[in-house]
Parts: sequence; structure tokens; C-alpha cells
Amino acid sequence: MIFFIGTLCFLRGVDRRLLIFFVLSLSYVVCSFFYSFYFTDTHPLDFLQAYKAFIYVCIVASCFEKRIFEVRALYVFVWVMLLCFIFKYSYSLVFDFTERMGSRPGVFDENNFELMFFVLMVLLFSVFNAPKFNYFTLAVFILVFISGSRSALLANCVVLAFIYFKKFDLKFVISLVFFPLILLVVFNVFIARLGGGSLDDIDRVWFFNLFLNEVYNWGFSDFLFGSDRLTPLSSDVCKALFFYEKLFSYKENGDCYSVIFHSYFLRAVFDHGFLGLSFIISFYWYLLKFFGFSSRVTLAFILAVSMSALSVSSFNSVYVALASVVFINVYRTKDSYDLR
Repeated sequence: MIFFIGTLCFLRGVDRRLLIFFVLSLSYVVCSFFYSFYFTDTHPLDFLQAYKAFIYVCIVASCFEKRIFEVRALYVFVWVMLLCFIFKYSYSLVFDFTERMGSRPGVFDENNFELMFFVLMVLLFSVFNAPKFNYFTLAVFILVFISGSRSALLANCVVLAFIYFKKFDLKFVISLVFFPLILLVVFNVFIARLGGGSLDDIDRVWFFNLFLNEVYNWGFSDFLFGSDRLTPLSSDVCKALFFYEKLFSYKENGDCYSVIFHSYFLRAVFDHGFLGLSFIISFYWYLLKFFGFSSRVTLAFILAVSMSALSVSSFNSVYVALASVVFINVYRTKDSYDLR
């Protein structure tokens, strides 16, 4: 609600160069809403959960070039918030206060979601003449490591690879592929010793198998456009995932939707098809490139968010939308050319 209210304060119309994304996204959301409301009797909150990424496209496109965040003030603010997160995560682990967050520490939400903001801020500050290695980068890495979030760890590794290796050579490929894998093994040992399970316990593989069972009879057009707006999953899948009852339909009738797959890639393909997923990725690519970010930074942003998409809501998350608004509305003064 704070994000929605805050962005409303800066809406001044849509830049004509982003108008096509705004119109297509808004039209898709509105048409899909009326279709799902009148023909499939979808609960409005179930609809919102599936279409937030397209709603965020409209919001982010409307907050373009408003010069809201001065980079040095933002740097200090994010630093203070980061220290609060480290403090909260630390005492939650020490005193075992993690039950509400599902065995892992968190502040606002499950840490898979909220950590993406800090990971993307590392990328942003590297653009504004921050040194390659600084305490902020190290502090974010420590926070991600103690969080227990594998998706955030992979996203952070992607960002670090793009920051520290400037050329697309063999060293870059090795750092991008092998370093996260090695670190993931170390991380897995660390989590296992804390009683958090192992890589063998990753439930996303199971979700993927259930997804395959759900789409085994799909044709080309189904994969291109997704299922009907908004299609519940089969009763067999819902029964198999009964212990995720909190993610079932708001109608409380036993239905469940693609959100129960957790991974945004699976959710997006099922609800919107590869065409819808490509639209979302294309928007963020065009947005960052148009604002002046290099192809390297833009690719790092999309790959980092995509690492999150393997596990949780990714482009459907308010933390990614918030980071996007910060990216395209940050500016620097003469005093902000060297962040230390």
C-alpha cells in the first residue's frame, strides 16, 4: 500500500516512448479482469496476485524520469536499512525467532522477496562510481548468506560477477557459472548445520514436475498465450499441495492457482504464456536501456531478477518494482560521484 500510495504522488502521465508498454499492459489487465470476473468467477484478489507484474509495468512506466532519489542520500538510507536487516536477521537466528517467516529470518516478508531490493541496490550503486569492493557490498553478501535464501544468493552472485569482471571472456563465464555453484555447496553445508535442510530438499523440482503434469496436453498456442484467464489448477495438484493452504484461492472453495508453484517462471507461463513473460522482460530491458544504463547493467538486472524467478515472485514482487522505480529516478550531484 505504501508503494502504491507513494508512486501515485509522482504520476504525471506516461512518457510517449513508454506509451506502448503502458497501453498494452493496461489493456491486457482490464480485458483479463472482465473476462475472469464474468466468465470464470475469479476472486479479485486471486486475479491481482496473478497480474501484479503487468500492473507494476503501468506504475513504473508512469514514474519515469521524475528525479526522486539523490544517489548519496539514497546510499545512506539504504545503508541504515541494511544494518537494521542484519541486526534483525542475526538475533532472529540466535534466538530462533524465525517461526513466523517459515524457519528463515525476515523483516517485512519472506526473505526471498525482500533481499532482492538490496541485491539490486548493489548493482545500482556500482554504476555511480562506488568502488568495486566496499563495505556495503560485503554487508549485503553477509546478509544474503545468513538469510538461508538460495535464490537471493544466486542473484547476488550474478550481480557480483557483472561488477567485478568487465569483459565477456572466459574468466567472466567461469565466475558467472562455477562460482555460484561452489558457493552454493558451501552455503548448503552452512544451512544443513543450522537444521535448514539440504539441496536435495528443494521443493521447486517437485513444483516443476507438477507443472509438467498440468501442461502435458498443451499445444503451441497454449504455451504462447497461457491458459484461460484465470484457470484454477487441477484438483490433483491442489490435493498434492494441500499443506500450502494459505496460497489457495481467496474464495476458500478448495481451488488453487499457479501461485502455488512459487516459481514466477512457471506461474507466468501457465497464466500468460511465453508471450506474456517475454513482454515483461522486454519492458524492463527497454526501460533500463532507454534511461541510459549499459547493456551490461541491464542484463545483470534481468538475470538477477530471473534468479529470483526460479524460486519466488520475481517481476511480480513489489520489491523488484520498487527497485525499478529507484533505478529510473535516481540522480547524482557533484558530491555523489564517489560513494564510500
